[in-house]
Amino acid sequence: MLGKNSNCEECSSEKRDFFCQDCEQYLCQNCNDQLHRGGKRKDHLRISTDRKYQENIKSFEKNSNEDLSSGNINTKFTRESYEILNQNSLRLFWDLQNTSLNLNQFKETVELISIRYPWITKKYIYGKDLKHLEDIFIQYNIEYRSKPYLSDQATMINDICQDFENYDKNLIITHRPYLIKQNLPDSLKTHKTSSLNFITDLENLIEISLDDVQYSSNIKWTKPTSDRDLYKLTHKKAVASENSSELSMISYLKNLAYKGKIIHEINDLTNKLGSWMKISKINALELINTGCKLGKLLNQVKKIGNVEINVISLKIEKLDLECLLWVLRSLKNDEMISTEKAIQSRLKEAFDLKPAGNVWTNFIDYALKYCRVHHQKSLSETRGFSFFSQNDEKKTRNFSFCSKKIQDLVSGGETYIIYPNNEEWISYDQYIKSGDVFKIKQTRDWELFLKFFDKYFDTEHPEDQAISGGRYGCAQYLKTFAETPLKNSTLGKLSYMIQLAIDEDLLRYHKTLLVWVPVFDKKCREDKFQLFSAKKLIVQALAQCPEGISLAQLPIVIKEKLPANFDLSKLGFAKLKDFILEIPDIELTSKGKNHPFVRLVEIDPPSLESLCGFISKKIEEREIPVLLNQIDNEILEKFGFNFKWSLYKARNLNEFLKNSEEFFVTEDDEVRNVKLLEKYCSYNSTTDSDTISSYYYSDCQSEEFDCKLSSDTFEEIAEMQTKYIQQLLDDDEYQ
Repeated sequence: MLGKNSNCEECSSEKRDFFCQDCEQYLCQNCNDQLHRGGKRKDHLRISTDRKYQENIKSFEKNSNEDLSSGNINTKFTRESYEILNQNSLRLFWDLQNTSLNLNQFKETVELISIRYPWITKKYIYGKDLKHLEDIFIQYNIEYRSKPYLSDQATMINDICQDFENYDKNLIITHRPYLIKQNLPDSLKTHKTSSLNFITDLENLIEISLDDVQYSSNIKWTKPTSDRDLYKLTHKKAVASENSSELSMISYLKNLAYKGKIIHEINDLTNKLGSWMKISKINALELINTGCKLGKLLNQVKKIGNVEINVISLKIEKLDLECLLWVLRSLKNDEMISTEKAIQSRLKEAFDLKPAGNVWTNFIDYALKYCRVHHQKSLSETRGFSFFSQNDEKKTRNFSFCSKKIQDLVSGGETYIIYPNNEEWISYDQYIKSGDVFKIKQTRDWELFLKFFDKYFDTEHPEDQAISGGRYGCAQYLKTFAETPLKNSTLGKLSYMIQLAIDEDLLRYHKTLLVWVPVFDKKCREDKFQLFSAKKLIVQALAQCPEGISLAQLPIVIKEKLPANFDLSKLGFAKLKDFILEIPDIELTSKGKNHPFVRLVEIDPPSLESLCGFISKKIEEREIPVLLNQIDNEILEKFGFNFKWSLYKARNLNEFLKNSEEFFVTEDDEVRNVKLLEKYCSYNSTTDSDTISSYYYSDCQSEEFDCKLSSDTFEEIAEMQTKYIQQLLDDDEYQ
């Protein structure tokens, strides 16, 4: 335990007197008093480092190692010999902290102990604020042990370590055996000649070995009393932080939080906590519920898709640097960008904490301005002058933060990201609008991603399967319900994949929910037709009011024209005002305060080049053929419902396309791009209409001709055509 340097690790000048197990630091008397004078540090476990104690520890370890290495030790002989030689047979350590007994109960218990263990040579009692009862303890030959610079638990463990091997048995009476067991040196736990047992039942004085110490919420060893002359041996009420099992649980969750794991599904946490504490799942769940009732843990119900899930997190009352570090590590684990907005969202999601605007601004300024550690002296630049010892685990408590300016690819502006010093990471959502820069579509994960949604939406009513929560909610759904290895992907990566699917029109927003387009297209087309018809009818209705009308009167005007079953909310619009903004012919203005007004406006017609470019774009966007009426509707929705074809020397779209040299309309009213077809169907510049027509109707040819060509021949032709098309496209770009 002790290093070569015998000086205090805090001031580096005085001789070390204590080792704090919580701080993992050797301290002198002065530094110990200053650092542990108040707050949570007051209860840190500190062990004396005097020479006698060191020799005892070394002796324990030596004896333990010798016993373990010797396979032929006669245990019985060793024990009997030890009992004969050892005059000090039993020591008793009584932990009265957070326990209430009246005076009569205390006397009865002491007498019961004396009868049961008449050979006790030493009896010690521990607890805060018991100095005034010292005379009573002396009457029963009990020594009250208390040190102002140590907690009662630390004082007791110090005493247990002193002369441990000189006693055959050591008994500890306590209601918190699990906590004490955790803080005992390993050399005591494995000692072969001296035993250490616990008593938690004062009525029966049943001993429990170290190996059998486990958490149990049913341990009750104080006798309830309603006496008015109740003589309380302690004045502090027991709280969760002082209960061994609950303290261990909080410590476990904090260790996970430093690793960025701040949100836990309740069943998963129950299993992991039970395994870590070596208790049953029932006790682990009861322990979690107790923590929630006492306000140490936060229990929230999150809706992922259509499923409600209980999640557990630590209860945070106010924002501090420790909490900020947890959140940043959480975003790092998820490979998500750590902007201020993202940090605030994660705070709300995990801890239900939403700081006010000015509080947040001041806190971030404070976090970025100072390189923080736990106490003021640690700001010294002296090497090795730190509150924490320099080991890997303590380095995880990095309370120094910095910011970096980056380009926001979504808004086009600049933004700042915050991260702990030397812990920068690449976030997927930083490139959410940059296309497939990570080549995700070439991976196995993308195939599994597509298969998941194909299977998930393959139902008679796919609209019922729509996923709520937007891109992030959909990513959470995949993380929760997808199969391995897809569910092992980070939330940032899944969110990035979802945006790729949205860009590819594989996923689409419908009524603020995400739906899978391949199985939802039919319903989407029906909804789109309803919206188009409604827009057209509203424009026709407003044409009867040249001066315009109030938005409040518009529903009355259009009521007779729209179908009776028309429902804007089912088509993704919460208000009529939102729907009006989608119609280019209508201008929404304000006449006075809170008095919106609508009227028709004239839209400048597009140039011939812009119109042809728009039609070409719509054809290229779709893999399936585009019908004439679909293009017509798209043009009206884009350039206004009062669009006039006469400006382009045509009576309608069909005539315009026939007059154009860029497009061709088939007998099935499908619109094709002539330029693209010329490049695809011909290897020279003399392509005639017969060749093009032959291509248009090639799908009507008999299957006999197709069967004459082998699969190898098709692959060769396809490869040759692809190369030729690319060459033509390159020539066009060059020209």
